Amino acid sequence: MMYLKKEDTICDVGINTAQQYIVHIIDDCEEDQYIAQRTLQPSFHIKKIIVYKSAQHFFNFIEKSGQYNDVVKTENHLIIVDMHMPDMNGIELLKIMRTHPLTEDIPTVLLTGDQCSKVALEAYQNKATAILHKPLRRDCFENMIANF
Repeated sequence: MMYLKKEDTICDVGINTAQQYIVHIIDDCEEDQYIAQRTLQPSFHIKKIIVYKSAQHFFNFIEKSGQYNDVVKTENHLIIVDMHMPDMNGIELLKIMRTHPLTEDIPTVLLTGDQCSKVALEAYQNKATAILHKPLRRDCFENMIANF
């Protein structure tokens, strides 16, 4: 059973392949959430998409779902984090995730509209797996996933 707040969204894509991912999108902007879901849904690499409106909602989900602890260890997960959110930015969230036992090894992608190399450098210093620029494009996502 998954415990989600009313404002969180789960989209079960339901395609079976060997390298499927449960994708967690953490973004406060509903338009960006929608674009990310529409871009990623047709991907054969995606098993499920879960959207969170804030970093806090993501951690509430991780902490409250006791059964989820085993799922994290047995499923392929990918986390996409928006750089600019009101409660904390993507780099701050990345730092916390890299110290949390359930998220420290999950591939994490920073999604940003920034073109600044400082953001990219800081993301990689904090163990981001990749950086994708807005607007999110399916071909860029597919190329990134193929390299995991």
